[in-house]
Amino acid sequence: MDEREVLFDVPLEGKIAEYTEKSIPDWAQLDYRQCRNCAVQSNDCLTCAMALQVESVIDAFGDNFSTEKVHVRVIKPQREFAHDCDLQTGIHSLLGLLMATCGCSHFEPFRMLVNFHIPFCSTEESLRRAVGAYLTQQYFVMRDGGKPDWELCQLEADFANLAVVNQDFARRLQGIMQKDAVTNAIFGYFATSSLFAADLTAQVDRQRAYLLNAQETV
Repeated sequence: MDEREVLFDVPLEGKIAEYTEKSIPDWAQLDYRQCRNCAVQSNDCLTCAMALQVESVIDAFGDNFSTEKVHVRVIKPQREFAHDCDLQTGIHSLLGLLMATCGCSHFEPFRMLVNFHIPFCSTEESLRRAVGAYLTQQYFVMRDGGKPDWELCQLEADFANLAVVNQDFARRLQGIMQKDAVTNAIFGYFATSSLFAADLTAQVDRQRAYLLNAQETV
């Protein structure tokens, strides 16, 4: 039985690992199966920012299965969370912070969620957090005299970009790990963005049905 204690300290402002050119793993090099929608050029940066964030998770759990049972404790300045779950679920919750703070431009629109990160949340909760934060942002755009995006067009485009990253980052990880804990967690994390990208309007309308049902039961 694996009785290790693994600690991850995630600075909310983001802190990318530093590598010399010789120490960069092949799979983390920017031009190794680079995402189609990546705007970074290899002459400006040697590494994939997201790959470097994920590498610490791979080092810790690359030899573990997703179904292994773990106790996860998340300590934030405001509160603590604890959960007994499978390893895949625990890693999935960690990825939300690691991805949002990795420095990749496609995750920058979701950095505003970092301070309100909730581990172990459901797909519905993730949608409400993302849409709620985005609409709050648009409210301030309106107050400042700008044109707010109440139709969520840019948010839908942001999720579509993540869906592309999902597909291409999966190719980057092929053959890296022998067991499935990290890959399943990563694919599960990206599956949420792919779901929202496929039809954000339908997902939001489903939330409307929940709200109407809740009002009727009051």
